Amino acid sequence: MPYCAECGIEFLEGVVSCSDCGATLAPGLLPADVYGPAWIPVAAFASPEEAALARGFLAEEGIEAEVISAERRIFPIHRVVASDTVLAVPPDDAATARALLQQAERGAVLLEEDEPAEGNAGGNA
Repeated sequence: MPYCAECGIEFLEGVVSCSDCGATLAPGLLPADVYGPAWIPVAAFASPEEAALARGFLAEEGIEAEVISAERRIFPIHRVVASDTVLAVPPDDAATARALLQQAERGAVLLEEDEPAEGNAGGNA
């Protein structure tokens, strides 16, 4: 199937130019690395919410991360039996992200406390 080397989109046979950018399509299959190197899972979580918290922590440390969640179902009754939720990062950040997450799990990372509410600053009212 032809593909657009600029946009990374595959098209049906017979199409000669990209409908998005107008570039001439390249013959053959879309290269596997067209979107860059695959991200690396660095931690597994029991829920997407827990993974989202870890994602926020890594974002504060300057590491981009993505929560990936896949549910496994039993057919034909479509009952969810397990959920796999992982946090993935770019390959260059994997070692640092793992180390930061391990430190956080051990409690070695100090999180900033919220500012006290204005009403509580002066004692009882």
